[in-house]
Amino acid sequence: MTIDGAKLFLKQKEYQSNCVVPVEDAIPFVSEGRSLFVKHVLKCGENVKCGSDVAVIDKNQSVLAVGRSLLPFSYYLQSLDDIADHNMSSLIRGIGIKIREGIKSRST
Repeated sequence: MTIDGAKLFLKQKEYQSNCVVPVEDAIPFVSEGRSLFVKHVLKCGENVKCGSDVAVIDKNQSVLAVGRSLLPFSYYLQSLDDIADHNMSSLIRGIGIKIREGIKSRST
């Protein structure tokens, strides 16, 4: 998937279940093409599976980057629940999305 392809897919509302939304602090790094860590995931679509292509979008549904998920939706959900419960000991750590291309890393 490319950034242009992700923009086309996002015109369909159902595609948002295949997307990941990072926290505000991670947006500049993801846009540059750096990996997205699990602890920086704000929302994750229920169709995200291990190895699936995902679009990383902001809260306004603008594409920031595209990449491949290294973990399924259930891991992101468990991590978000642990953060809400302040249970940091079982927090899943590491890279969640390996970014292939970010919007700022493109040469235009």
